Amino acid sequence: MLSQRPEDPFHIVLGKNALAGFVSGVTTGIAVGPAENLKVVLQLRKSGDPINAWDLSKKIFGPVPQFMLIFGTACALEFSVIDHLKKTHGPFVSSAASAATGGCFLAMADHITARFQLAKDAGKPISVFQAAQNIVREGGVKALPLGASPMFVRELFFVLGVVYTGTYVGEKIMKQTDPESKLRSDFLGRFLTVATFSLLTQPLLS
Repeated sequence: MLSQRPEDPFHIVLGKNALAGFVSGVTTGIAVGPAENLKVVLQLRKSGDPINAWDLSKKIFGPVPQFMLIFGTACALEFSVIDHLKKTHGPFVSSAASAATGGCFLAMADHITARFQLAKDAGKPISVFQAAQNIVREGGVKALPLGASPMFVRELFFVLGVVYTGTYVGEKIMKQTDPESKLRSDFLGRFLTVATFSLLTQPLLS
């Protein structure tokens, strides 16, 4: 999270946390985006369908920028929530609330993305808003965040990795404590921790 001054007003603090979260999410999206897209492709693939390597690579790497935007937005929400609540409710409640916020958002984005891709593969492309409308029309508003529980577990790993575990891992790797080195060690530790947690928790979303 970005450094804050005690005199910073609420909207400045919120903006700094959202920016830090967005950058963190976009960076992580580069690492885990292909795995996420592969999951969606395998979920939508019919049993027995032949696999074309070129088409598969386009489906895996083509949507990575879109995934980076989605995950960046989720992290912006999570960073804003956790920093706001931890001052009054402590680290556990704030981490859980942050994970719940990000999990619900990602569950909705996952459903909409899958519906969008399904229509595109069928030769009947629709917009993201139309995909969301179709989901709500068929199952109601409650259908959008359906399956948010696995996302919540995964995002809890993510939040804990960014805020707590990542700094510890970075310090153990670099073994330096001066301020300039700590920035690098925090970044390295958080990136490695979050990428590892994201890949290990892929089965939760299958």
